[in-house]
Parts: sequence; structure tokens; C-alpha cells
Amino acid sequence: MFGLYPGASGLNSYGEAMSVVGSNIANVNTTGYKASRTNFQDLLATGVRGTADKIGKGVTIGNVSGVFSQGSLESSTQITDLALEGDGFFAMRDKAGRNLYTRAGNFAFDKDGFMVSHNGHQVMVRDLDPKTKEPSGFAHGAKVVGLQDPP
Repeated sequence: MFGLYPGASGLNSYGEAMSVVGSNIANVNTTGYKASRTNFQDLLATGVRGTADKIGKGVTIGNVSGVFSQGSLESSTQITDLALEGDGFFAMRDKAGRNLYTRAGNFAFDKDGFMVSHNGHQVMVRDLDPKTKEPSGFAHGAKVVGLQDPP
């Protein structure tokens, strides 16, 4: 009976991992979406009575992690489309004041001149110190329309 459990746990785990693959395929054209990866882990092994041999209990999904490696950059005719090269995320703030992060750079200006995502989240920026050119102060909404020196 115990001999079937490792095989059954493997089938169950790989079945669940197929949903991650399905999600990757479904989001292949989603802006800023990167793949997810299923990481497996062993279940504890037990010793066989009277021997030094151990029998594995099978496998389970340890976690599903996002892959955030650099994708290819694409050209655009929208002046508000941005891209990140290398590590990092665009910082966003929703209407409830929660901080969010994305790599999708398809932005636009709202009626008040703030740069926002397609769902209305404001792109957050910090001002630059005019002397050192280093970021300073607290993050605030990116309002670049009508400014001489945008943040």
C-alpha cells in the first residue's frame, strides 16, 4: 500500500503544476506578465525496519515562484509607454492608498495630468535633488503635464 503513495503524490503534484503551465500559456500576451515556476520538494523518507534503506514518501509542491528575468523590449508609438531594463518595478498607488508594483509600463495621463495605469493606479515618483541628482523626499503621484522639470 505504501509503495503506491510516492507515485500517486507525484501524479497529483504534476497535475497541479500543469495549472501553472496553463496560466503561463494563457498570459503569454499579457503586458508585463512573466512566467511562474513550480518548485517541487521531497516528502520525508522513512526507514525500512532492519535496514539502512529509506523509502521516500513522494513529492509535493514546495511553492510557485514568479520569474522576473528581463524580457525583450518592444518599440511603441505611445509617449507614455515605459520599460524597465534590468531589475526593478514601477511603484503604483491605488485609490485606497495601497502600494502596488508592476513591470507593465503601458501608462496614460488621467484628467488631472497624473500618469496612471490602465486601471487608474497612479505611478509614483520621488523628486530629484537639483544639486546631487539623487532621489529625495517621499513618493508622490507622477504629474508631468505642464512641468518644466518633471520628477
